[in-house]
Amino acid sequence: MTHDEMDKLVKNMTFKEFKSFCTERACDGQWDFMEALIYSSIVIDINKIKVKYLGFIPSRKKTEKAREEAWQKVKNGDYSVLNKEK
Repeated sequence: MTHDEMDKLVKNMTFKEFKSFCTERACDGQWDFMEALIYSSIVIDINKIKVKYLGFIPSRKKTEKAREEAWQKVKNGDYSVLNKEK
């Protein structure tokens, strides 16, 4: 798969789909080392996003929404959501 084909495929994915896609590709050895590092770091950084209800109770629904919003920003070229310590 070429880089352009990969970009087109990824642009149409939700974060959950992207995460599954990364897991499948990493398991079957289709990536070179650099691709694996880049894509896995994106997943790791977005997975760090957690939203809590009332300040201490984890909210799965709000967390998933925040992660999807961060993923949309990454797809549009805004990488400011990555590498933030949570």
